[in-house]
Amino acid sequence: MSGIRMFASGRNCLLTLACLAIAFAAGPVHAQEDSGTLAVALGEVLGSEGFCGLTYDQNAIRTLMDKNGRKEDTEFSSTLRMVTGWTRYQESNMSASAKADRCTEIERVARSYGFIR
Repeated sequence: MSGIRMFASGRNCLLTLACLAIAFAAGPVHAQEDSGTLAVALGEVLGSEGFCGLTYDQNAIRTLMDKNGRKEDTEFSSTLRMVTGWTRYQESNMSASAKADRCTEIERVARSYGFIR
């Protein structure tokens, strides 16, 4: 039975790697990369707001999204929500030292985005 479990998890890993390879081989348009990168970066910052005890300026978030997000990108919000949720999950298992490191980074980035002063 353990052999079947190992094969199943190995198969899942192979499927994941294959999907990633296809995604990278497809060569997304530069604008899509920028939008996807913004969604991931913003998701990490937004997901860490409560964890790090920060409060963001909501208008600054809207301004950043309006200035840098592609209006026709229908995947932006779903990517943003997915990364925000994943960030919260990861943070739930962090040690105090990892939290200090994470929150220092997040606060620095949030300040650069103009979310906090």
